[in-house]
Amino acid sequence: MAKKRLKVALIYPEPLPSQKARSVSFVYTAASLAKMDLDVDLFIEKSGTREEIEKIYNVDLSGVCINHIYRRMLCFKSNAIFNFFIKRKIVCYDILYLRHLKTAYAVIKNRKRRQNYKIIYECHELFSETVRSPKSKERLLNYEKFVLENADVVAFVNNTIANSCSKQFNIKNKHTVYNASRFDFDFMPKDFSEISSVYYIGSLYDWKGIGELVTAIYAINNRYDLKFHIIGGPEENLLKMKQDLIVNRLNKNIKLVSFKNFTEIKEILKRQKVFIIPNNPNYIENKFSLPIKLFEYLSSSSLVICSATPPIKEIVTHGYNGFLYDPREPESLIKVFEEIFAMSPEERQKIAFNAWKSSRTFDDRAKELYELFHNVVEKNA
Repeated sequence: MAKKRLKVALIYPEPLPSQKARSVSFVYTAASLAKMDLDVDLFIEKSGTREEIEKIYNVDLSGVCINHIYRRMLCFKSNAIFNFFIKRKIVCYDILYLRHLKTAYAVIKNRKRRQNYKIIYECHELFSETVRSPKSKERLLNYEKFVLENADVVAFVNNTIANSCSKQFNIKNKHTVYNASRFDFDFMPKDFSEISSVYYIGSLYDWKGIGELVTAIYAINNRYDLKFHIIGGPEENLLKMKQDLIVNRLNKNIKLVSFKNFTEIKEILKRQKVFIIPNNPNYIENKFSLPIKLFEYLSSSSLVICSATPPIKEIVTHGYNGFLYDPREPESLIKVFEEIFAMSPEERQKIAFNAWKSSRTFDDRAKELYELFHNVVEKNA
């Protein structure tokens, strides 16, 4: 029997386009869902046009109905304004899919008994664990408890956060739906007979661990002649880092470049052979982080070196589809390079092939969500 064509609302109370990784995930998820047998609407803060969003993300949103919701009144800007307007727009949908905690709280709180839509909350972190103020921690914990225990489904982005939340909250229906790569590459055999460059592509927030990576590069370059390329952040934010590299005589070993667009990143992934994901172990944000860039690195048939965090270890097995190291110990990263340089080109190629097999696209993600949507609707039909 044919499945009912569902109406799905994806709710994102921020402006688009944006450089934020979460915006990439939401836009690509919307575009891939629209290829399925679904009616897909995207609700965003009043901001960019469809053409601007498609251009920045290099994505086709022709199957997505984009709705702009005000988040500002006079000189005031707040999610509460967005939440007030959104509740009038969502009564006719089968599925509401959200990833913003306070908007999810407002939508669940305002749901009337006769409204049959199902609310799926995508959980990617526990905000109550990342704030320091006791008052803020208590407030966010109350939001999280209400949303996680009252959403029809909680879609976790990795098993690490799913297991942690299950110990703290009474979650009635949970699923793990990993993120994905924007790039749907075929396997690309690369020349691994020589390795001279290592690439990082992403933001430069402290918790991303760029400082820890630079510290490790001091030690690495005493043994190996490697050039590290760090790509991310606006040019003005890179100036001080560039000056520090000159002072510490690392400017020949590290190249800093500002943000690249979709096409430029795609070409880097196709051409280069080694990519790295560092982190700063002193930040709680890394406890649950499983970055999109991991899936994009893997999809590029490359050697991928990652910090050995629990979420990343769900995807990467050391020596099989990538390499893991302890970001607290520069010597740990040196040992990874010792292992790589001891391998034959054929052994490196095999790991790169396994990396490619381990990746997934947003179309793969959309298929999982499609089944999840139907399961939750049909269960309560």
